[in-house]
Amino acid sequence: MHNIIKIVVLSSAFALAISYSVGQNQRIQCARITHIFPILNNEAKLVSYDTSYIDYYVYNNIRTYKFSYLNYTSENGILKKIDKISHYFVRDMDSIYGREFDTAFHLYNARTNLNSAAYIHAFSNLYLKESFETLNTKLISLQQDKDSVVLHEIYEASEKTDSTYKITWHFLYSNVLNDLPIHLSSFMDSVKKTHLYEFTIINPYRKLQTKNLTVDAFINSYKLEKIDCPDEALIFEYIHAYLKGK
Repeated sequence: MHNIIKIVVLSSAFALAISYSVGQNQRIQCARITHIFPILNNEAKLVSYDTSYIDYYVYNNIRTYKFSYLNYTSENGILKKIDKISHYFVRDMDSIYGREFDTAFHLYNARTNLNSAAYIHAFSNLYLKESFETLNTKLISLQQDKDSVVLHEIYEASEKTDSTYKITWHFLYSNVLNDLPIHLSSFMDSVKKTHLYEFTIINPYRKLQTKNLTVDAFINSYKLEKIDCPDEALIFEYIHAYLKGK
C-alpha cells in the first residue's frame, strides 16, 4: 500500500468577542478561523477531510494567537496522529514581530516574524487579490438576502494558459461581523464594504496527462466566526509575559 502523504496541520485559534473590563471598559475580542482541508494519498485519491483552527484574541493594540501543531503521518498505509503541541504568539498590532510561548509560559521564540510564522500567516492571508489578478475569473451567481445581511457570490476561475479546468469559488459576506478587527481577506472586505466570513474552493477531479494520474475532486474552506472567549485571565498572563519581555 502506498504511504499517505505526510501533512502537518496547524490546529489553532483566532479570537475576538469577549468582554473584559479593565480601566475604561477595555475588551478582549475573540474569534476563530476554521480551515477544512483534504487529505490525498500518493495516488491523488481523497482519503478524508480534516480540520484545523486558529483562535485570535484582540486586546487594545495587542493580538494573541493560539495554535496547535497536529502532525499526520502513515504507518503501514494507515494514517495516524502524533504529537499535539499548543503555542501562543503575542505581538503589537503595528509590528510583524512578536514572542512565542508554550502552554507553560516558557519562551519558545524570543523574536518571531509574523510573515515567517506559517501557522498564522496561512490563515490570515488567502492571497485573493493575487488570485483575481493572475487567474481568469467570472462571476456566475450573486445572491443577497432581503435584509442585505448575507451576500453570496460564486465565481469560476481558471488558469490564463488553460481555461479547460475550472475551479469554483464561493464567497459569503455578512455585515454582522463588521466590528471584527480580523479578516479572511482585507482586500475582499475593502472591495465589498462588508465582512467575508466564509470562503470555499471546489476543485473538480483532474487528469494529469504528464503523470498519468487522476486527482480526485476535493474542497478547501475557511470560515471566520465569533467565539466565546476562554479563560480571560489566562490570556492576560500571556500578554503580561509578552510585555515583561519587551
